[in-house]
Amino acid sequence: MLDIFIYTYIFLIGLAIGSFLNVVIYRLPIGEGIVIKPSHCMKCENKIKFYDLIPVLSYIFLRGKCRYCGEKISIQYAAVELLTALSFVGIYYRLGWAAPIETIAAMVLISMFIAIFFIDLYHYIIPDEIIIFGLITGLIFSILKGFNFNNLSLYNWSFLTDSFLGAIIGIAAFIGIYILGLWMMKAEAMGMGDVKLMGVVGLYVGFKLTVLSMFLSFIIGSVISLLLIAIRAKKMKDQIPFGPFIVLGSLIAALWGNQILTWYFSLSRV
Repeated sequence: MLDIFIYTYIFLIGLAIGSFLNVVIYRLPIGEGIVIKPSHCMKCENKIKFYDLIPVLSYIFLRGKCRYCGEKISIQYAAVELLTALSFVGIYYRLGWAAPIETIAAMVLISMFIAIFFIDLYHYIIPDEIIIFGLITGLIFSILKGFNFNNLSLYNWSFLTDSFLGAIIGIAAFIGIYILGLWMMKAEAMGMGDVKLMGVVGLYVGFKLTVLSMFLSFIIGSVISLLLIAIRAKKMKDQIPFGPFIVLGSLIAALWGNQILTWYFSLSRV
């Protein structure tokens, strides 16, 4: 019974965070404040009442339309809310509360990932506001992981060191790719937003998982890009945002990276 209550609570928290992420996804790319201006219809500008802001349910009750002008509301809003809620539940199921700092850090990271995924997908940018938030929270979580709360005098510096190494290797590798692209192709192989995002990833997951994140990002990016070209959704010269691939690769590494590395190294010993 207690587990049902906890999962329900986490699901509802995820819905609320997802609702906030919708605001971030829509407003940051157009330079609109995310906390000053109340929620409003993008067409008629009418302020949305609190009872029309209930995650997922309001979308269903309103049949995906504005109450005032009938403007169609993108299903993305309900999808982001539901995706965030299910992600939070999945993280809790995967990590539990045995290590609460790691669990909360994973929830914060995936929230940033969801916002970055949609913003970069539609606008080809990764806002600095999210990067700065990620660097600050990543550093805070790295510091907190080193504490032994039963004996505060025993601090484990390895977590902080590993985070800094992860950030350095992530940024350095992607800067190298960025410079190589400018030199060889006279164009950006990836944006500086991707470079900065790898710094955030590094702080959160550490050195080994950062390397795995980069590897998985390129594999996923290559497969999806080739698929898009094959079905003629994209052309060879078309720009494809790399942020979503970093998000997917880093998410896999953050949740299952240690198991993947253990499996990989076990093969090398065969």
